[in-house]
Amino acid sequence: MSSSPNLSKNFIARPLTSSIGAEIEGVDLATELSDELFNKIYEAFLRYQVLVFRDQDIPPERQLDFGRRFGEPQVHVLNQFHDCQYPELYLLINLDEEG
Repeated sequence: MSSSPNLSKNFIARPLTSSIGAEIEGVDLATELSDELFNKIYEAFLRYQVLVFRDQDIPPERQLDFGRRFGEPQVHVLNQFHDCQYPELYLLINLDEEG
């Protein structure tokens, strides 16, 4: 995608446990990611299998763009939690109608 810099020098993959998972820092998923930065994320995914990106505010279109870099997103067969505009996005919420 883009070759513009976006903090890849600040990229950190901090392991969450000794066997699986890492917290990723120094990445703003709401922006277009350079190929270099995405490759670092992908390498971390292959190594840790589960990645956590804290405190991200990512528009739906950007979520889909990011997901497509890993492969074609699949629409879940249970449709009661699909996003109305983007059925590839599955909404998981722990709040009821009153918040």
